[in-house]
Amino acid sequence: MMKKLLFSGLFALFFSPVFSQVTFDNDGGDGLWGTATNWSTDNLPTSTDDVLIPAGQDVTIAAGTAAVAGTLLINGTLTMDTDPTATLNVGTPPAPDSQSYLDEDEKSSIEMVDNK
Repeated sequence: MMKKLLFSGLFALFFSPVFSQVTFDNDGGDGLWGTATNWSTDNLPTSTDDVLIPAGQDVTIAAGTAAVAGTLLINGTLTMDTDPTATLNVGTPPAPDSQSYLDEDEKSSIEMVDNK
């Protein structure tokens, strides 16, 4: 019986998908996406991370920052500098023959604001 349980545990460990959530915590204190210590892992998010900006957090993607995420959930505020060197890439774009990025029932908007 013990061998079966051990094998089942190892199977779950090696064959389960791994998801990594990275949460903005602003421990670096400057509110910038590009500051590693502002993230729960103390590393910048990667293209395979599920990124969360919690309610009450204000995050800025400043000029010169190439922000990436596998998925992005914004419950707080995300501001992006209008300088073209500030970029945000989330997930993988759909295949060329896809109809849209969003299902009919999903709503999403991104507003670019020039505060100059």
